[in-house]
Amino acid sequence: MSLGNAFVICFYIHLMIKRTIR
Repeated sequence: MSLGNAFVICFYIHLMIKRTIR
């Protein structure tokens, strides 16, 4: 797995969590 790919996944999950809370 590429480091950049992992970063994108982390960012995507963060957005999903933020959306769920909101």
